[in-house]
Amino acid sequence: MLGSEHRVIRYRAARALASRRRAGSWQPPPRDAVVAAVRAELRIGYAYYFLLAGIARTDGVVDLEIEPAFQFLAGEVESRIRQTHRRLLGLLALVADPELIRVSEAQLLRSDARRAAAALELLEHALDPE
Repeated sequence: MLGSEHRVIRYRAARALASRRRAGSWQPPPRDAVVAAVRAELRIGYAYYFLLAGIARTDGVVDLEIEPAFQFLAGEVESRIRQTHRRLLGLLALVADPELIRVSEAQLLRSDARRAAAALELLEHALDPE
């Protein structure tokens, strides 16, 4: 199910596997399946960021300022980006310490750049370098 084309199915499969991890009947999924699922989510996330950049005002300043007429659309795209982040972190919890992933997610949700940088560093250490 991690290899499904549908992002919701991948997310539910990751959550089901994570719940088995907590229950003690844990057997890690094949690494290739997790890598493929992460890559699929990254493609989706990048597409959302490209869309957001595409509707931003182009006044020569890179600030993603959105015209009032596009605020609702931008809000919807940002919501999808947050969902993609959540799915990615769920997948990463299958191959890394789930507690570190939860702490990282909490730090990433804050708008403080220093905390976000610390969260990314924590994720980097939590993941296997392979």
